[in-house]
Amino acid sequence: MDLVKSALTADAEMITRGYLALARLYQARGELTQALATLDAFAQLAAQRGFAPQLLTQEAAVRAQVELAQGKLEAATRWAEASGLSARDVLSYIHEREYLTLVRVLIAEAQEHPTNHGHGGSRPLLSQALILLERLLEDAEPKARMSSVIEILILRALALHALGDSTGALTALGRALALAEPQGYIRLFLEEGAPMTVLLRQAYTQKITPEYTVALLEASGEHGTMIPQLHTTQHSLLIEPLTRRERAVPGLLIDGASNREIAERLVLSVNTVKKHVFNICSKLNVQSRAQVVARARTLNLL
Repeated sequence: MDLVKSALTADAEMITRGYLALARLYQARGELTQALATLDAFAQLAAQRGFAPQLLTQEAAVRAQVELAQGKLEAATRWAEASGLSARDVLSYIHEREYLTLVRVLIAEAQEHPTNHGHGGSRPLLSQALILLERLLEDAEPKARMSSVIEILILRALALHALGDSTGALTALGRALALAEPQGYIRLFLEEGAPMTVLLRQAYTQKITPEYTVALLEASGEHGTMIPQLHTTQHSLLIEPLTRRERAVPGLLIDGASNREIAERLVLSVNTVKKHVFNICSKLNVQSRAQVVARARTLNLL
């Protein structure tokens, strides 16, 4: 960020990505005031350098999401009204982030006004959200944008949960969990807050990806009675226990270490490391290095 602020020729889109990523990082850490300050700094810089309107709309959507996390529904609602976005728009991937934020605002408004007291009630708002999510899914799924697909399914689960459709909510969440588990997604779930925690607990009771569900609950700070019970059986779920040397490998894979780098750190030959990685994949019943890391996390092997 220091580099892009000092370079007048820095690409505007790259600057935008940097600021928005930094704001989301602050949000993930719960430092919401700092997240908004980062967005304010970006808005000032964007005005000075005359950034394209599209980049400013991206910032506004992230700001609305941070405001929702702060409980500032009125501010987020003002953004939604000013954005001009609707469930019937001709959709574009470029604006996907804004539409997903709109869905979050609709769900939050529905929860704030569950009955008809001058606000139209929750059902029309949730219907709009579900229509928009279905259209976004129809675009993302055929193009294999899996991160988008997972996020859309998560929001579908939350919308159906708010609508009182528990079966539909768990079905959507189950699809999201099944797609997310091999890659070890965490933030996509945790950023949805308490409603997602409730759904994850329900998913666990229904034995939907139980190991992964528990890992997500623990990451969210949940410590229910079922969590220790699962840990006592996790290692027995392995086809065969990892050896002492094999247990050292997944931690290095997290850092993106190559076989040669792992060999140097563990004082082994490259061929021995390859054999270890092959054995670990077999024992964890996975097929890639990324899946090794995800599986090791859910089994508390790291």
